[in-house]
Amino acid sequence: MKSIKYLFLYCFIFLNINFLNAQDFPSSYISMGLGIAVPAIEEDFPEVYTPGPSLTVALSLKMSDNIIAKAEFGYDHFYLKENLNITGLDILSYNINLNISKFNIKGFTPYGIIGMGAYTLSDFSSSQTNIGFNFGIGISGSYKKKVIPYGEVQMDYNLTSGFVKGYVPFRIGIIFKL
Repeated sequence: MKSIKYLFLYCFIFLNINFLNAQDFPSSYISMGLGIAVPAIEEDFPEVYTPGPSLTVALSLKMSDNIIAKAEFGYDHFYLKENLNITGLDILSYNINLNISKFNIKGFTPYGIIGMGAYTLSDFSSSQTNIGFNFGIGISGSYKKKVIPYGEVQMDYNLTSGFVKGYVPFRIGIIFKL
């Protein structure tokens, strides 16, 4: 399972190794976001768990004026409704996302998000890692600046055999141009 965590990092670096040798290194960013994650999709998931905190950190490369590739690590927690003594459900996500928009503008930048990755679900008795995907929308400040605020809403869906299928994180955060 640990190898899945590093597989996405290795793929991200391997796919972008040509940029390391190029004279004009593309713009790179690091971002941090926080918010709330809401259980969705499966009927039992929102009945058993309540919304909880959502945190992300990401490293991004501007591939073109229209595409930013992002390696993102996320943590989402859902509280158990009936038993406050049990910790609830933790989801760790390791995603490779593409943000798609016109990133060369000065004002606010709306963008679309599409990605795939691995999701590790852990509760009080078990842990499992599944593959999955996500999509969403966001809005950010100008990419002409060094510090860029952003807000996103995503639909994360993991391909598990259980009832914990999808959730919707709402996040705000800061992007730092490196």
